[in-house]
Amino acid sequence: MQAPLPQTHGNLPRGFSRGLFFWVLFSCVAVALRGVRWEETYENALIISRLVPYPDGHPVFQFFRNLFSAQAYLSAALVRLFPAPLPINAARNVAYLVFTTVPVYLLGAVLARRVPAGHAAVVFVLLGAYLNLDSYYPLNTWPTFYSNGHIGLGWAMVALGLLVARCWRTAYLMTGLLACVHLGHLPVLLLVALTRVAVLWRQDERGAAGRAVTWGAAGLAVSALLWLIHALFFKVAPPESGPYAVTGDAMAILRNYLPLHGVHRGFPRFGPFERSVIATGTVALLCGGAALVREEDRERYAWPAFYVFLVAVVVFGTQGLRVALGDNLPYVFLRWMPYRLTNHAAMLLVPVACALLWRRPAAWILFWTMVCAALLPVLKPALPETLYARYAAPEEWLPYVLAGGAWAALFPTLRLKRLYGLVTLAGLGMLSAYTDYGAACVLAGLASGLVLDVFARHLARPLAAGTWSPMTVGAGGIAPTGRLTPLHNDTPSTAFGRGLALLSLVVLVTMLYQQGHTREHLPRTAIQRAVKACLERSGEVDAMVLTPYWDIEWLCRTGHPVMADYQTAHHMTYLPYLAPALKTMHEELYGFDVEYPGDGHDLAWPRFSLEDWTRLSAKYGFRYVVAPHAYTLALPPVLSSGGSTLYRVPPVLSPGQ
Repeated sequence: MQAPLPQTHGNLPRGFSRGLFFWVLFSCVAVALRGVRWEETYENALIISRLVPYPDGHPVFQFFRNLFSAQAYLSAALVRLFPAPLPINAARNVAYLVFTTVPVYLLGAVLARRVPAGHAAVVFVLLGAYLNLDSYYPLNTWPTFYSNGHIGLGWAMVALGLLVARCWRTAYLMTGLLACVHLGHLPVLLLVALTRVAVLWRQDERGAAGRAVTWGAAGLAVSALLWLIHALFFKVAPPESGPYAVTGDAMAILRNYLPLHGVHRGFPRFGPFERSVIATGTVALLCGGAALVREEDRERYAWPAFYVFLVAVVVFGTQGLRVALGDNLPYVFLRWMPYRLTNHAAMLLVPVACALLWRRPAAWILFWTMVCAALLPVLKPALPETLYARYAAPEEWLPYVLAGGAWAALFPTLRLKRLYGLVTLAGLGMLSAYTDYGAACVLAGLASGLVLDVFARHLARPLAAGTWSPMTVGAGGIAPTGRLTPLHNDTPSTAFGRGLALLSLVVLVTMLYQQGHTREHLPRTAIQRAVKACLERSGEVDAMVLTPYWDIEWLCRTGHPVMADYQTAHHMTYLPYLAPALKTMHEELYGFDVEYPGDGHDLAWPRFSLEDWTRLSAKYGFRYVVAPHAYTLALPPVLSSGGSTLYRVPPVLSPGQ
């Protein structure tokens, strides 16, 4: 039996703090090398603080002042202290990468009770292991513009990992604070946290239960206080006059909009959703199997299994209600975007698989899989793009190989658990129905693990007493010391751990080089630079610009209010009362009806006369229009750059001028 591990805080293994410091430092170095990228809360902060002025009734201003997120309001406070774009965007980029690496590292280290398993899981994630397992909300690893949801997801996974590690104070404090950090990621975590308290109480761990409740209540109290402050001092009333005081049946507009354009809530039109189902089922099978292997592992793996079980209940229960009730389903069931919860299972899959593989002989699968995942991208220039994307890209095969290897690591001790084996085979059959290549990768990982196990049990053990020449045979597990290691033991040797750590470091350095090679630092397109400089020269610091529908990030890149973009219509899915104004805006400005099919690419601008432009400008308050060269507008051009032209709308002259 494995000897008890020296503990630090809770059930965190020794050396965990050093690894945590490493990944935070890695995040800082990576952001510095790849350049600081624009991110959404900087735009939110400029709007909330009114450093970029919007009319009070404008749907964009209404949205960001009336929808509370501690992330956005913290950035709004910081932008008052540090108006330059670099500090906030840099800090948020680092936070983005920290909440990519730290949750995976924590979960892998806690589940395996070994820090190297956590490090390996992070390397696989950075190689793209879970990118193709996302749900209706995209998964990313490296910092992108959309940071709120990613940081909320990472926050929830850190809290879950700390709960598994029995770090009650921090776990429950983070759970309570998640209510203001990102409310949509809270429900399942809160259910698990409450259940954990009930179990502690039944197990007569009253002190631990009391600490959990106290710190969880403290986090919820802070969240409630921040929500109250927002409601009292920052929320604004809907417009009662002006161009945005549009009346209409908001819910009818929203019901028509969702199936066509509600990409995060419009199940099942947007997908594929099957990948996230695969991730959820796989994590449940792996954690359930691990809980059956040994009693000492039961608690650690039971809680992630319970977590993904609740995710499945919430997601598919919501869909069942939607099928049964149709348009009569109260919108509150969809408003918080429940379908993205399967992303939690996708993030759990890699650390769970790495933790199960951190045992002899299956650990060699980690080593050789990491070698393949690092080397295959080198072949990308030599392969046809479609061939690489289908078969060689790590995100296409890596999660399936890890899952298959993890199943193999469990099978030798689950041979008598026929029900588990049947369920696993059924899951593999469902995977084959969705993706033959993914199923083949699972079988490859499964076969590799079983071959290693057969070798360890039937060849390595009888020969363990023999003397061999000093060399390393990866698949056979011959140690550099010259003696064949007994691979049936649970924990890989120290030499193996060091070798995997060295390989991981080489892969990380390679990734940092690639990120530095494609460096972009607060990028602006040629037309954005030209527009920003032009408006600064003219002294029009508050000039609103109308940009093409699909262009985003204009506000943060120019520092000027933007009339709308493709994100603006989505605001109605959070605040339905905005729907009538948003419908009218899009019809008048873009010729695009949000209640009908269309993607906003076919702009109506060439059909607008000069009188149309002056009327719309007077109504909505924009002064400039940016259009691609493919569009010729009935407006005087100001400048042209990078394939686009900036036009100025002449002011409406009053009689006598």
